Amino acid sequence: MKERLAQLLTWPEVSHRRMMGADCFLVSNRMFIILPPDDIAAFKLPQPERERLLALPGAGPFTVSRGTFGTWVQAPLPSLDDKPLVAFARAACEHVRALPRDRPRKRTRPSTSRTR
Repeated sequence: MKERLAQLLTWPEVSHRRMMGADCFLVSNRMFIILPPDDIAAFKLPQPERERLLALPGAGPFTVSRGTFGTWVQAPLPSLDDKPLVAFARAACEHVRALPRDRPRKRTRPSTSRTR
């Protein structure tokens, strides 16, 4: 599967990373495609494309162990030919690229020193 999406790595600011046991494609360090090992592809899409993907057989909200994963949608890879797969990938990439940047989160670390 990753081979079918290798061309995405030629797009500006797109990278690949393994996270949570899945192959993920990121734009500017923000995920736009998740490829879990169970033969599906999950996309973060704007509303019109989300509706188009949801109309495909077997498509639905992307679910993880704790329920749905925000507004992400998933589709079985066998139902996506290369052309629609890349079209949904491009729509997801442009959507995520256009989203406003969140303010950086302050990381809190547990104290390593003990007070008595």
